[in-house]
Amino acid sequence: MKSKFWFSAVFVLGLSACGKNSSPAARGVGSEPLTGSLSENLENNFQSKYLDPCETADQKIKRKITADLDARAAAIEALPKSKFESKNWKVVSLGKTFVREKTNTSHPKAEWDSDDSENWAAIIAAYRTISDQPTDQNWIWLNGAVKSILMDDRNRLVYHANYNLDKDAGPVAEKMSETIAKCNVEPGCELPAFSEAESQLLQGNPIFQEKMTAVTRAKSLRQKKIAMRAFNAQVEEDLGQYRFTANSGVQRTSANEFVLPLDAGFFSDAQAQLAGYIESIWNKPNLALKIKWVDSDQTTELYKLFFEPGEGARSYVRRSNLSVHLYPYVRSTSIAHEIGHVLGLTDHYYTIWSPKKCGYLVQSLPTDLMSESTTGSVIEDEWKEIEAAYPVQP
Repeated sequence: MKSKFWFSAVFVLGLSACGKNSSPAARGVGSEPLTGSLSENLENNFQSKYLDPCETADQKIKRKITADLDARAAAIEALPKSKFESKNWKVVSLGKTFVREKTNTSHPKAEWDSDDSENWAAIIAAYRTISDQPTDQNWIWLNGAVKSILMDDRNRLVYHANYNLDKDAGPVAEKMSETIAKCNVEPGCELPAFSEAESQLLQGNPIFQEKMTAVTRAKSLRQKKIAMRAFNAQVEEDLGQYRFTANSGVQRTSANEFVLPLDAGFFSDAQAQLAGYIESIWNKPNLALKIKWVDSDQTTELYKLFFEPGEGARSYVRRSNLSVHLYPYVRSTSIAHEIGHVLGLTDHYYTIWSPKKCGYLVQSLPTDLMSESTTGSVIEDEWKEIEAAYPVQP
């Protein structure tokens, strides 16, 4: 998952891993890694017709930052593994790679947090403090921050993903989908009759407005129906970030246990260690998850773990081909978070683009593993979804 950006008085900028936010492929569990150099990704984003006016500023310094990071890429990767250690995390071996294990217990408040530190202005300020310094840990954090914002910018600007839905939008969007679908099947209905709440969601969402404009501008009833179907397809796609997706491979073996078959893939020599990271978090009184290691060549509907080279990227799950992608120095709790996606849960953090701040607002719940894996655990609402999806068989 993606965690907060943050700065100390000197310079520290932190980043975690997972597929955080966006829509079709990007939001939630489908976050695809960047391909090509950082400079190439920046230029691709600059070419988007969806570029916000505020994003046209500071392009020269943004190019300088990505070029500098590209030039230092080998030096950053060559830094010793201790570069990822801190007072809260220690680096240990995980088969042929490394993982960060948590060294303390967190006791966060069960209150939603809104963080607005993911923006280019903060990155530029940080870069200016270290631009003439040798490659050290600060460059690792900067590299991770730039990769993260480039990914969100790409999803929003190139893929036109919907970065306008917050933690409370799901139920209203469900009603909106029903309203559009109802109008679409009624022979004489030309415009959906949205409720006040649905209208407010529409007005605050540029992508929904774009789809609704196509409906209102259509000249014939047939064209309006076609535009309505496209509108509802967008809403349904975006609702994927709120909906549970059951995994047919999960087995409820008893009232107190459910089993998840997995193929360890690259991590076959670290199965016990991996299972420990997962099972230590996915358990509560009277119910626990057990990992069953299986060769995916012998069965279908089985997720397989893959190792991805490169540091500072977000681990992610791809449901289309049943794969879990982990990067070097992934946090052990992030592995458990990714398994939450395999079980069917979505990300429970929400990244919203703010033109006013020219950056992203991230809403997260620190006590929730699927919202903030560095501090959270499996919350009761998630256990309820799990138990509903995988009931005890008679």
